[in-house]
Parts: sequence; structure tokens; C-alpha cells
Amino acid sequence: RGVHERREPGGHDALARYRGLLWRDGAGFREAVTAALQTLGFAVVSGPGEPLVARSDDTTAFIETESASGQVAEWPYVRLQRRIEAEVLAGRPAPKGVVIVNGYRERDPDQREQELSEPLVRACENYRYALVTGRALFELVRRALGGADEAALLGIRRRLLQGAGLLAAERLLGLEGEEAPETGPIF
Repeated sequence: RGVHERREPGGHDALARYRGLLWRDGAGFREAVTAALQTLGFAVVSGPGEPLVARSDDTTAFIETESASGQVAEWPYVRLQRRIEAEVLAGRPAPKGVVIVNGYRERDPDQREQELSEPLVRACENYRYALVTGRALFELVRRALGGADEAALLGIRRRLLQGAGLLAAERLLGLEGEEAPETGPIF
């Protein structure tokens, strides 16, 4: 069977409970996101029915999720912005913001083009919120279940919490796109 093939949870392979990142909507998608975050080493500190909150080290992140049969619009960003503003207005420190989305969930994952609206991508870039697709999160879980050590998982968590805008799995895994610090002129 293919990695992205639609299967119902409860199969015998280790990835079965995470396939909801690719196909599910609503509470099912949120459950898959929660399980994936825990697999990556995040502590999910929100209860069922509460807005999603996760922690790693001393960093708290507010997380918004959305899965759609079409393109994902900017609504998860709007919800996240409101939550963070409420924290700031209450005199608490602003948490990190993470948006995890799954567009065109009824299509084969390899056939999903432009699953995120341009306003969603731009808003996350401008407000420095991490934006991750269900496919990217699924790839991170595959790496974790494939034997990634704690140092690798810590690196994934840090890149996710420090990232801004759309983050590909390769970048979150530390395989590409890391900007080198400026060291001055070459000559």
C-alpha cells in the first residue's frame, strides 16, 4: 500500500493513527494533529474541546487547525490572531503561533496544488506564525517513528516554533533552507 493511501485508523501499521493528517476533517483532523505533536515530543497542555495549546521546553504555542475539501482560506490565521491578542490584552506574554492545515483533503496528497490561499500564506509570514500542511506534519511523524533520536526531535520542535510562514518538511527536518548567519565579506 502507498504511504498516502486512504485507510481508516486502527490499522496494524504504526502510521495508521496519523493518516488523519491527510484525509480527516474537524475533530478527526485535530486528533491526528494532537497525536502527531505528541509523537514529536510536544506536551499538549489543552484539554479536549479547548483551543489547542502545546509546549516544548519553555515555549508555549497556540495552534489552529483546519482541513477543507477545497483550498484553505485565512480563517485559521484569524482565529489564531484573536487568541494571541486576547493573551496580550490580558497582560500575559504572547505565545508562538502555529497554523496546521490540510487543503483538498479528498484528493491524493501528491495531486494537491495550491491547497492554501495566498492571504493565509502572507498573513502567517507577516505575523511570523508557522504554517504547516498536514502532509508536512505526516512526514515529520514518519521520521519520528523511523527512529529519530531526541536531538533530532528537539531540532524539529525548535524549527517549528521559530519558523514563520509556510514551512516544508525538509526545512523542519533541517535538510534545507536554514539561513547561515552572516559572517562578513568573503574577501
